[in-house]
Amino acid sequence: MSQHIRLRFILPATLIFLFACIYLPLQGRIIPAVDGNGPDPHALEMLLLMVVMGIALALSTLHAVFARSGGRRGAIVYHTALWLIVGIVIAAPKIRTAFSTYEAQQAPAWNASNAVANGTLKDIERYYAQARAETDDVEALNERMASAALAYSRVDVLMFLKRQGVLFAEQGAESAWIHRILEVLNESRRQQPQATLETVQWLLGEGAPLGFSLKAQAADFSSIDLYFTAYEAIDNPATRRLMDLLVANGADTVGGCQDSKPCPLVYVAGKGMTDAVRYLLAHGADPNSVDPYDDTTALSSAIRGHSAETVKLLLDAGARLRSDAHDNDLVQACDFSNDAYLEQSKAVVRVLHDASIRTTPEALARYQGSINDEQRTCLAAFL
Repeated sequence: MSQHIRLRFILPATLIFLFACIYLPLQGRIIPAVDGNGPDPHALEMLLLMVVMGIALALSTLHAVFARSGGRRGAIVYHTALWLIVGIVIAAPKIRTAFSTYEAQQAPAWNASNAVANGTLKDIERYYAQARAETDDVEALNERMASAALAYSRVDVLMFLKRQGVLFAEQGAESAWIHRILEVLNESRRQQPQATLETVQWLLGEGAPLGFSLKAQAADFSSIDLYFTAYEAIDNPATRRLMDLLVANGADTVGGCQDSKPCPLVYVAGKGMTDAVRYLLAHGADPNSVDPYDDTTALSSAIRGHSAETVKLLLDAGARLRSDAHDNDLVQACDFSNDAYLEQSKAVVRVLHDASIRTTPEALARYQGSINDEQRTCLAAFL
């Protein structure tokens, strides 16, 4: 065989061998960095190597296909086989995962936890009994079932698991008990408010004999995320009862808006969530509080969110506009550059004008940002 033929066949074969030797071990590595910040740099180096070798293989294949010398058909067949091997090597981890997923879905443990979503208690009990008979790790099975029951607010399943010996409140483990309550709240968007309320009530009842309260992690219950899950339907009577119940047990649903504490008032004001704003103000939130992360006030957030109703609520509660060198809420309110919110912006300006908000030429002169002619015309009404 000539040197040309050897180069054509041996080179890609060597490349594909190296490709497989590097790619397969890579599947067993942890791609993210150890600290979780970004990808593993070593994995990136290996991926770069694979890309280079893949390009080399592609070039050698093109050379074999378009070479004018004899044996082109054999070269095409040979390289086609190599590309099939490449495809199998790349797909192997996915194939393995697919088979593993299929096997897992046939397991009683999977059936038991999956049935929690919409299965009857009788079905869940049957699957659980099968899974418990087959597993060597009953504790892991119970934890998996408990997590599913909390996520789907299944009090009947929680009571069943308690009869099997699962403890949802243990002496000396108050933080774990609080974590379970937060787990219900964070997953509650998929459930009706009444179901969430009943589940939290049951868990609080489990902790009551041990003297547990939510005070140790009170600030966790004013997380902004909860206003988009458990507290989202804040005008629902069940949600209000839930929040009152949490407060009665030591939770803080309002937030402090200072230091590193969450400041839900500023965020919900910007989203125009008037019911949430009304609740927070009624429960002691400071209308002039400032978010510690970006120095935004609830009123400036509502103005930027083009919510006239929220702006009025905050003004009625005593919120004050800012008029310093870098932040001027009236200038922001008079910004009509976004056509999509033109009518909403004009409604905000009317609310401010009706509230007898005034400014001075000196205050506008202090502002270091730009003011266009349209804004100046709007601001003239407040002088």
